Amino acid sequence: MKKKIVLSLLLASTLVVASDYKYEISPMIGYNIAEGNLGMKDNGYFIGGLEVQANTLKSKLSPELSVFHSHHVDYKGGGNTNITRGAMNGVYTFDQANSLIPFAKMGVGIENISNEQANNNTGMFVDAGAGLKVPFAEHFALKLEAVYMAKINSDHAGNADSNLVALAGLTYSFGAQKAQTRAPEPKPAEHVQKEVTQEEVVITKPEIDSDGDG
Repeated sequence: MKKKIVLSLLLASTLVVASDYKYEISPMIGYNIAEGNLGMKDNGYFIGGLEVQANTLKSKLSPELSVFHSHHVDYKGGGNTNITRGAMNGVYTFDQANSLIPFAKMGVGIENISNEQANNNTGMFVDAGAGLKVPFAEHFALKLEAVYMAKINSDHAGNADSNLVALAGLTYSFGAQKAQTRAPEPKPAEHVQKEVTQEEVVITKPEIDSDGDG
């Protein structure tokens, strides 16, 4: 039974690798660990969102658009805020190893704070992260990643505010694309030798009537 399960997983991962897809959509959920000076209760909160990635056969580097939201995040001193982030990243996908597909990402984004408190303000950020995908069917894979974000904050003497996010989700891939193949080069013309068959024509002369009786 165990052998059958292992073989099924290997077959599924092989199917995923054998086919390339133009698009990936990944619903994600996770937990955000916030820097202490941001004034968040418990210095952390849950987060959820969506990542959309476009792939091309010409490069392992793919653009990714992500949107994440946290609702009613509590402050230590009372009150709460909604936090919404949008980012554009470049994702580099490494070759598959042992049924795992590792990747790394980097980009820029903006974080919107609906209720700014304790120097926690809306602002731009840069991010960097890494993760892996575990295919389990032709179009589906488990996606795990960790992303570090440094938000520019002029209120903190030019120091960046840090957030570390651990995420897990499901990736759905679609839009199969075929590898471009070169047109076969024309072969040199082959010389066709024509064989001329000569047939011998045998002419038989009529026999002469020696006795004259016709």
